[in-house]
Amino acid sequence: MLTRSDGRVLWGACALALVAFGAKLWLGLAAPPALNAALERAEPSRTRGHVVDLNRASFEELQALPGVGPTLAARILRHRWVHGPFRSVEELKQVPGIGPKRLERLRPHVYVCVRGCPGAGAPAPEAGR
Repeated sequence: MLTRSDGRVLWGACALALVAFGAKLWLGLAAPPALNAALERAEPSRTRGHVVDLNRASFEELQALPGVGPTLAARILRHRWVHGPFRSVEELKQVPGIGPKRLERLRPHVYVCVRGCPGAGAPAPEAGR
């Protein structure tokens, strides 16, 4: 039988493990590479004609983009939350995990609306810029 002190230590260790796991998910460190690769191979059918505003896109809308799984979608949202709205599509390169190749793959599917945004889901003239 556990003593009261042992129980507190056990609960504290469990809480610490949960916090560490949550931090890994938040920072995008917990997704296995095999899962990301499988998601990237499976997505062409779900991205045709899908264009989103980086400043209004939800987690689910970002995941529907080519090369974007749950980890990268969370990183994009975190970047937007920490640094404010995107001013250009080029700013995606500041998000960890988005390099030149992935940016070029995303460019036809994203835009940044700075002023006078069109209705949700409608492509903007700034698409890809």
